[in-house]
Amino acid sequence: MLNDDVEQFYYNALKIIFSEEDVSTGMNLFCFDCKYFIPHPVWREISRFGFEKEISEIKNWIIKLLTEEPPEDNINTLWLIISAKNSKLIFETCENFDPTAKFYLHHKFNYYSKNKMFFSHILAEVKKKGTDINEEKYKYIKEIIENILPFIYGGLVMSYLCRNIQPELLLGNAEERYAGFSLSNGEGGPIGIITKIGFYFCNCFDTFKRINLVMIKNFPGRLDADQARQILEKEGIYSIIQSSDMGGIGTDEISFPQGADLYVPKENFQEAKSIIETIFGDV
Repeated sequence: MLNDDVEQFYYNALKIIFSEEDVSTGMNLFCFDCKYFIPHPVWREISRFGFEKEISEIKNWIIKLLTEEPPEDNINTLWLIISAKNSKLIFETCENFDPTAKFYLHHKFNYYSKNKMFFSHILAEVKKKGTDINEEKYKYIKEIIENILPFIYGGLVMSYLCRNIQPELLLGNAEERYAGFSLSNGEGGPIGIITKIGFYFCNCFDTFKRINLVMIKNFPGRLDADQARQILEKEGIYSIIQSSDMGGIGTDEISFPQGADLYVPKENFQEAKSIIETIFGDV
């Protein structure tokens, strides 16, 4: 549990994770904020870590994993676990992930492969910086380094991977997959959805943060929405189903209390609108 005086930095970290910054820029922005509010030489030292070198190594590691051991088609989630204690990143998958669940670690994550762990020199250096700070007057700095820095690093890494690895490799034969991250203690959550047309940040899956996905129609149930999606796909228009009530995208539920929303890329809206209106009535 974070101290109340430190919690503001946790929210700053979340804002940066969802800002589409690269790993190095995001970490530097966070260190700059920390340096402004609680000055200490450690922030400058951390901002000089070799983020770009490590993220390149992590990307190659994930690409190798996905190429040599692609997840099975029933996998609906790719997840990155950050073990700050052991300075490791752990790549795992889940076949029945529910983004509305309160405790994400209650899901059964698969031990993806014997090569699922990556030793992070960045996390090791962060851990050392936290260990080196022992003065009581710097206890908040120590708490941020030990708890929030691994958190923001993991979130930025997962975001970067989802935006910089080809969707075909991340998806395999799946239509879409959730993406998320968490610390070993469960702190974290889903950050977005991987689709055939790219990665989209989602805020608790209530709303799409990327402007180029727009809702075309709310259907009374999943069956109609799924039928519409299949019709659009035959016309070369990719679409995504989202529950207005539960926030579950692409789930197997037949209907929702508030129906199911169908989203299409902004550039395909007019064409999709014409097709949907012809078959299902006014949009």
